[in-house]
Amino acid sequence: MDPLLERWLLTDEVINNYLVHHQTGQPIPAELVVKIKQAATFNEGFKTTEYLASTLIDLKLHMVDPTDISTPMPLSGTR
Repeated sequence: MDPLLERWLLTDEVINNYLVHHQTGQPIPAELVVKIKQAATFNEGFKTTEYLASTLIDLKLHMVDPTDISTPMPLSGTR
């Protein structure tokens, strides 16, 4: 899902109106809301590093003279 479109899910207005127990109507405990909000940014550092590494490789490949690129050896078991 697009992060821009799912940001509204963690707004206090949505949480207070929709994150309630299906039978009692009791709101979700505040401690659990904090955990949910913290989980939204879990592993962001790794994602950023992975994205930047891919960007650097892509940039390097676009700067190489195509005549200097060798054809890779096929993987074993492939045709």
